[in-house]
Amino acid sequence: MNTIHDYRHFQCNTSLIQEASIPGRPTGTWSKPAYLLDLILSELSKPVGSRLEWLFWFDADTIILNPHISLETFLPPANLFPNIHLLLAENWDGINAGVFPIRVHPWSVTLLNAMLSYPLFRDDEHLEFQDQSALSNLLHRFPGFQMNWTVVPHRWFNSFPVNSVFDNGSWIYADPMDAKHFDDGEKPEPEEGDLSPWKVLKGDMVVHFAGTQERESWMVPWVERAEMLSPEWSGPQHLAPLEARVEQFWEEERSSTETPESVRDIDLPVAPSAGGEQEA
Repeated sequence: MNTIHDYRHFQCNTSLIQEASIPGRPTGTWSKPAYLLDLILSELSKPVGSRLEWLFWFDADTIILNPHISLETFLPPANLFPNIHLLLAENWDGINAGVFPIRVHPWSVTLLNAMLSYPLFRDDEHLEFQDQSALSNLLHRFPGFQMNWTVVPHRWFNSFPVNSVFDNGSWIYADPMDAKHFDDGEKPEPEEGDLSPWKVLKGDMVVHFAGTQERESWMVPWVERAEMLSPEWSGPQHLAPLEARVEQFWEEERSSTETPESVRDIDLPVAPSAGGEQEA
């Protein structure tokens, strides 16, 4: 993807800050906002014309299936939504911050600072998904953040590997993947139930293994599939239908607001620049 679209790539390979571990949850999760904060502050310290405009975060448990899809495809039209700075997918657990774009902007600095400090100033709250829960609470409860982000379709950049995470009442992510759960990327037959909005389909950009506990068994077959670069799964022919769906989404978003100016930045204190991720 970086080669095709000439993106800059940043990678965090170590835990950056000490954190309290929650049993059953991975450690290192708080390094995400810390690393993003460092990147964004670095970009903001540059002259305006030389900064990255957006960073696109990918968790380590994601696989790019279709590198021909450009990340810019998903971004809100700048002339209509200049004050939308964050796009997130949402599922049965609320927001999912495994893959998302965030704008290089002072608003983002304030949000990431608030995420990092959240466990200190809200130490009476249980954060089930650690940094993700802190992010959700900030976006939903605090007026200073509510107007500058939006939920987008899950399959844009956060597809999950199965249509249902339950099999006869069992949580399948708790176990190694077996052959019947190696999804073929097709829509389910009518008798198999409805299509979940997060289910991976052929041509999707990313598959995300959020919540899988035996990740090697789940991810290796998908890595092998991705490396085949089969045109069924990967290729520029999937881009035009996606662009049409994205354009329709943003048009519906525009129509649902009175005017583009109805969404405005809210002045927030900004941490001093210290001195980007675009995986892009």
